[in-house]
Amino acid sequence: MVDASTQNRYVWDEHDLKTIQNYREYYIRCLNFIDTLENDGPVDLKFPKKPTEDLSVLLGKTKKGPLSGDLLHEYLAQNLIRNPNHFSIIMKVSEVSEIYRSNLNEVKYCLKTGYHRLQKHHSTSIQNCLDFGEWLLLAYSLFEKEKLRRSVVDGCKTWKIWLSTHIGLCDGYGRQLRQMAQLLGNYPKFRQLGISFSELRKHRQQIALLMENPQFAAFWGQP
Repeated sequence: MVDASTQNRYVWDEHDLKTIQNYREYYIRCLNFIDTLENDGPVDLKFPKKPTEDLSVLLGKTKKGPLSGDLLHEYLAQNLIRNPNHFSIIMKVSEVSEIYRSNLNEVKYCLKTGYHRLQKHHSTSIQNCLDFGEWLLLAYSLFEKEKLRRSVVDGCKTWKIWLSTHIGLCDGYGRQLRQMAQLLGNYPKFRQLGISFSELRKHRQQIALLMENPQFAAFWGQP
């Protein structure tokens, strides 16, 4: 499993990381200089040369924009859950392919049980969020088909009312889950991420662009 301490780690560019490393090495040389001075006295000693870069500049940097490209891929990849047994210890939302998919009442039951599990394990499983999002996509499609035949479905005139009445879920959050499931449905590896749903969603536009690259799409398309 990914070390939780790395999940919110600040992402520096290569130049800034080099500056940080230069100062780390500089202060190590300073400590060695002080130890030598204390033990041997002022014999053939020279002060360590300070890096030319100004470390204080890094303190004034504004918050970086969204990650993209290689940096986004690396950030997500380092947050993959490595333990294959991780998902066996939580209550999983069932996959859409596991039952008959054309009956809204059956899907409604799966949404109710799935939402209960999502609430209990939301912060621990992107997989649950994406699986539940796929159920919502299916339910939304079936609801719209029912609406074409009759004006009221299960006593509800709109999807928003149906979702709130029968599942207890607000339309805004449901829309977020559907959007992410639609975006990542063909990329199973995203289900192995050990970050929060809100953190993943924050990168949704950049992820969409990332998946246009065949190399990255192939990596995240792995089971």
